[in-house]
Amino acid sequence: MNTKTLLLLIAAWLTALTAVAQDFSSGGFSYNITGDNTVEVTKDYMGGTQYSGNVTIPSTVTYNGKTYTVDAIGAYAFQYCEGLTGVTMPNTVTTMGDYAFGDCPALASVTLSNSLQSVGYYAFQNCTALTSITIPNSVKYILDQAFSYCDHLTTVKMGDNVEQIGNNVFQYCTALTSLTLSKSLTEIGWTAFTNCSSLTSVTIPDAVTFIGHYSFSECTGLTTLTIGSGVTEIGWSAFEGCPALTKVTCMATTPPTIDEYTFDADVYAAATLYVPDGSVSAYQDTYPWWLFTMIEGIVDRGDVNNNGTINIADVVELIDYILTDNAGAINMVAADVNYDNIVNIADAVEIIDYILHGFWRND
Repeated sequence: MNTKTLLLLIAAWLTALTAVAQDFSSGGFSYNITGDNTVEVTKDYMGGTQYSGNVTIPSTVTYNGKTYTVDAIGAYAFQYCEGLTGVTMPNTVTTMGDYAFGDCPALASVTLSNSLQSVGYYAFQNCTALTSITIPNSVKYILDQAFSYCDHLTTVKMGDNVEQIGNNVFQYCTALTSLTLSKSLTEIGWTAFTNCSSLTSVTIPDAVTFIGHYSFSECTGLTTLTIGSGVTEIGWSAFEGCPALTKVTCMATTPPTIDEYTFDADVYAAATLYVPDGSVSAYQDTYPWWLFTMIEGIVDRGDVNNNGTINIADVVELIDYILTDNAGAINMVAADVNYDNIVNIADAVEIIDYILHGFWRND
């Protein structure tokens, strides 16, 4: 090896070392300075000390007489910290790097920042002691494999503003039984929930337009599926390997595009498909939806004008009926949302409440 080559290799090694080395340590945490007044938590590359126990990350830190805001968790910051059992983020944190908490087998408790914008790639992959996670309202994106192989995770509750779930995000979360998806969700990535074998019921929100390929494949315990009214496309094999499905409800008035292998052949033969009452013939005439041998119409509670959605237009038409007694203009069964066999202002109030909160209070 000549001298020039050796010098180039040394320079490259020093550059890499500088890129990962922390700028300073304080209070048990290592930090990189990322801006005039901001820092990110990073791995202790120089000292080699692993974070352990229950840790609370501070919102600010002072170094050389200057106070910095902690606004990020750096990539790999806590990865492979085998003794880490709990993490609480300050609400100053807005970003989280890839693999930030990946492969922390004892991590059982996580409190995310209420300012966090996204959950990074592989952020909690293989955190096998984690049993529940609440995604705050600030988060819009959950990136690929963020919680994959968290095989003790039983409960996932998403805030109202998550718009996209990436690929493989919850794959092989085999203990997952409770799943609350965001009402703002528009897309579910490939294999997002594949092999979540303990899930028994899934409701896809109305804002979702695309359900990715293999997204719920091999969810062997799934018995009940509700697909929201906004879905236009369901990827191939999205629900393949879900033999326990007996009830599939699709609220889209126009049959979404699907593949023959979106559902198992046994599901087409044995499950009942429920669709909006006025769309039964559309599903019966559309391949491969017609493979379902049992297709039944349902009346969508609150859909007073029978257009497949529940919004303020339904309230307007219901109030018009109450004032004019023009019953021919509305669906009387759908309008009786409180099931008291009387259509009146109380039903209008409940529909408004549903529009504001997304659920029926008297369920």
